[in-house]
Amino acid sequence: MKKFALFTTLLLCTSVGFGEDLSSRDLRSDSTIGANVHFSLSSLPMPGNKGAYVYYIANAKWTLGLDYNKADIPIKFFKINLGEVAETHLTMQARRFIGNSFNVIMGAGTRNLEVRLPSNLLDLALKDYNEIATQVETRFVRLGVGNQWQWNRGYTLAVDWLTLNIPVNGQVIESASKYASDKDNKEKILFMERSAAWYPSGTLLQLNAGFIW
Repeated sequence: MKKFALFTTLLLCTSVGFGEDLSSRDLRSDSTIGANVHFSLSSLPMPGNKGAYVYYIANAKWTLGLDYNKADIPIKFFKINLGEVAETHLTMQARRFIGNSFNVIMGAGTRNLEVRLPSNLLDLALKDYNEIATQVETRFVRLGVGNQWQWNRGYTLAVDWLTLNIPVNGQVIESASKYASDKDNKEKILFMERSAAWYPSGTLLQLNAGFIW
């Protein structure tokens, strides 16, 4: 973790200098489309967020595109994987640039949370989790801030310092309460699932790298 933080700091310091010298604003205005891959160790509530962003460059001030994020964590018992919790985001996202590289992030999207279990012993051995115990869908608005720099050969580096996904609607599609026989336990499970549909999510220090054309 310390090496990762040191590498990130050095990379950002270098990028800030090159970005300003080469005028990221001018390079954006001469380009039409872009694509980034991204990763964040500090995504919440599920770490290890990764994904991609494909976007249209309207002008030096605006980009608009589709952002996809995914994170998953295993469900373990005594170091044995018994399933996984998987979360995906699909967001229509815009960046409004202020100056050379600083930008405000805004958008709207859908988050899908699933708890997956093996349907039989073979699935457990292969880690192929086909049984969906819980599925929760959330619609949200996204706000954030970041910097994005461009180079003459089309390379891009962006850092989303902070993004926050604020729920505006949530629903339980599939409930694990079907496995409970007791009414009180069913209600407790449903309460937890409904709560999961309304929690905010986001990332801190998300690194993005890609190209513009």
